[in-house]
Amino acid sequence: VEVVGHLVDTEFTFGYRIRTIYCDDEPQIIGMDQDKWAAAQKHAERDPLEIADDFAAMRKINIRFYRSIPKSAYEKVGLHSERGREKLGQMIHYIAGHDLSHIDQLTRYIAAATHQTSQRHDA
Repeated sequence: VEVVGHLVDTEFTFGYRIRTIYCDDEPQIIGMDQDKWAAAQKHAERDPLEIADDFAAMRKINIRFYRSIPKSAYEKVGLHSERGREKLGQMIHYIAGHDLSHIDQLTRYIAAATHQTSQRHDA
């Protein structure tokens, strides 16, 4: 659940960052501590279906916006507080596959939980 909560947070933060870079001239982009966000929002205590719905809704909104951005704007830059200059196009490319990078992680967690459950039933 925390991984999916992280995906929601990422959709929120990148949606904001990308909009800021697109609409402003070299804006400051503030970093975030994903562990503090997860703890403060109590992702681990949330209903998994609710948090998955949040992700789906935010992803839909963001993708619609990203598709509206002309390629000519991909060179626009934001100044990230930790990583320095980041181009809009690079950020869109990154966020497009960010959730995919967590699929393997989620698959392993589910497999481990399923394995543990089957071992308990066999004992």
